[in-house]
Amino acid sequence: MNNFDKIGVYQIELNGGSYVGSTSTSFKNRWRQHSRGLNKGTHENSKLQNAYSKYGANSLVFSIIEIVSDKELVVTREQHYLDLINPYYNICPNAYSCLGVKHSAETCKKMSDAAKRRRLSDETKEKLRTIMRQRIFTDEHKNNLKKAWVIRKNTQPKRKLSEETKLKIRDGVKLYRKNTRFGRLKGL
Repeated sequence: MNNFDKIGVYQIELNGGSYVGSTSTSFKNRWRQHSRGLNKGTHENSKLQNAYSKYGANSLVFSIIEIVSDKELVVTREQHYLDLINPYYNICPNAYSCLGVKHSAETCKKMSDAAKRRRLSDETKEKLRTIMRQRIFTDEHKNNLKKAWVIRKNTQPKRKLSEETKLKIRDGVKLYRKNTRFGRLKGL
């Protein structure tokens, strides 16, 4: 069996910097994923992609650092090498986690704008509605929600509502009470 069919921790070296990663399928599959993304210019790691675009494929070296026999230990061994080598091209300091990554204000704005443009299909909205309606809250959870609401109500500045807005709110509450068990239980 070829070592490229095994699992473990690998390193990609490029122009004096390195990237450390791990695979739980095979080194061959993981290398194929990296090279496909880099060749297309769509690699998920922008630092590695920029260096690859600048220096080319000939300056790239893929090497196996450690072969791991147990899939459960792969991430632990990757973290060991991340701490030991401190690779330049790794964006996330933790194996399989981006905790600790600080985004620039510009990146945060881009992510926010992208999220605002994302629209859910009617089918997805209906599925979410169904899930939300089926939730069952414990008494403890209900009490915590009430406490949070009271705190929010008492700490937020008072807003002046127009008469039109007040009327819409009243109509909405009446409709809610009319169409839900909550309203019927209260005898409204």
